[in-house]
Amino acid sequence: MGSFVSLSLATLLLMIAGCADKVKTAQTDNRLNNIKSASKVIDDFEESQNVKANNVPTMVLPPVYQNISVFDSQTITFSAENANLDKVLYSISKIAGLNLIIDKDVEKNIPITLSVEDANLEDVLKIIMQMSGCYYQLEGNILHVREY
Repeated sequence: MGSFVSLSLATLLLMIAGCADKVKTAQTDNRLNNIKSASKVIDDFEESQNVKANNVPTMVLPPVYQNISVFDSQTITFSAENANLDKVLYSISKIAGLNLIIDKDVEKNIPITLSVEDANLEDVLKIIMQMSGCYYQLEGNILHVREY
């Protein structure tokens, strides 16, 4: 009878172990399904928000320093009557403390007449550029005038 009890006990243990494996497998399957479901929810959200890794916009940080223009609040008082463009630009650049470069293609003999008092330097230069058909670039303290 002792061997029968041992055999019965061994059979019972094998059945319990087999059931435990099925329980573990069911738990694992449930966990995998939950993970797949959560992954699908995240994918759907990312797609609806257009935030996939390759569509994430780049972060733009403000500059650490402030760009200071020589035009900031600089005013000028100046007058000229039928003066050549190059002479007007030369005088304005001297008053404003700017270096001046005029390209060789610029028509220097265009007559300019203006009279400004405490006018914003940038506004005055824009008007002169419109009158002459030129444009300027400011690089540091260098005023570079070019023809369109």
